[in-house]
Amino acid sequence: MRNSRFIYLILALGIIPSVAQAADITKGSSIKIGGEVDSQFGIVNQQDAFRKNLADGQYYNKNSLANSGALKFNYDNKSETGLGYGAYIKLNASTSESPSGSKNIGNEVKIYVQDTFGKIELGNTSPVGSSMQVNPYTFARATGGLDGDWDNWLKNGGVIGSTGNKKISGTYLTSPKLPVGFDETNKAGKINYFSPIINGFSFGVSYTPDSKVKGTAAQAKDVLKNADGGYKNIWQPTVRYETSFENGVKFSTAVLGEFGKAKKVSYFNSIADIDIDSNKIPDIDRKNLKAWQVGAGVDYKGFAFAGAYGDIGKTGDLPAANKNNTDVKTGGKYWSLGSAYSTEKYGISVNYMQSKRAGCLAKVNNSKDEEKFVKYGENEYNKFEAVSIGADYVVMPGFMPYIEVTKFKFKENDNYGKDANKATFNKGTVILAGTKIKF
Repeated sequence: MRNSRFIYLILALGIIPSVAQAADITKGSSIKIGGEVDSQFGIVNQQDAFRKNLADGQYYNKNSLANSGALKFNYDNKSETGLGYGAYIKLNASTSESPSGSKNIGNEVKIYVQDTFGKIELGNTSPVGSSMQVNPYTFARATGGLDGDWDNWLKNGGVIGSTGNKKISGTYLTSPKLPVGFDETNKAGKINYFSPIINGFSFGVSYTPDSKVKGTAAQAKDVLKNADGGYKNIWQPTVRYETSFENGVKFSTAVLGEFGKAKKVSYFNSIADIDIDSNKIPDIDRKNLKAWQVGAGVDYKGFAFAGAYGDIGKTGDLPAANKNNTDVKTGGKYWSLGSAYSTEKYGISVNYMQSKRAGCLAKVNNSKDEEKFVKYGENEYNKFEAVSIGADYVVMPGFMPYIEVTKFKFKENDNYGKDANKATFNKGTVILAGTKIKF
């Protein structure tokens, strides 16, 4: 609570007077309206059990044509003294939910103030690490490689329980990201600060009061202080360094961390209990958010290569997960490598990642398709690997056809049953071909 009061006090004392002054005397403002439309054909080859509706056994479409759109509104203004300020809104303009499944029309809403002191953002937006980090997927082509659209096409996730009618999720790291970008939405309200670049060094920090607060007062007022999972008082500091050499080689590296208080959570000890509310174990403490990532990359005449390593520690795990069994695994790590080549007209990239994770609560859907937390005693790590190759070509400005192939594997283990009671694990390939038009 003290952290949030301090941040809001600084914001009120430092930013608001400056904006008020800038509003009196301006050089002129601009409003830019843009957007994009993506027409995408997806071919999904995955294990047979995952292609069926778990309730009635009917098969889903293997191949589909999907269309999505987004509208972007950007307002910029600047005072005669050079103080800049503005706002940015990105809206889902599709005929259904967003490609990731979000039902909210707003994807990003923020305001900013910028001067010689750097830049401050306030709103529902990504943390500073999203733009400052060095990670192979940041230069991936087509839909974004490991951080692209491939997982939007999967049905029933990565694990189906031995009964065949329950999907198990949340126990694998399927993208090389820290928890705020992986477990928690980027839409949570936050304050971002970006420093100026001095001698190649720059610094940024994000503060998120509560990862469950993702919108207006209508949503924020109903968020519980210390329940329902998520994290609060989240800090994400990031340091980046970049330099260029005389031979044209560019080098960049970045280190980012995440720290915060884990909110309590209620869970069930087994899948069999998730329809019996009286068997729910309420309001249990979890391990706090402590995670970090380091990445480095080089760029030379259109060629780029980068690698990243991340450690999420025991973030979100139950404190007594291995109290009575020293063989129970906890914690999570990942690493990724990637390369790309691009010109003004075309680009191609390849990304590869491996990860392991154990000790966290699984998410399982009950008979009402409500997502519940379930505890498993994991004696093995949940290991995942994926490789993604993408290519695109700019036919005309703003008009870009692309193709992307991602091969993935949720590696088998005995965490969710053995032998005849063994769970089913997903693996396969997602092929995406489409065209983007940006305006």
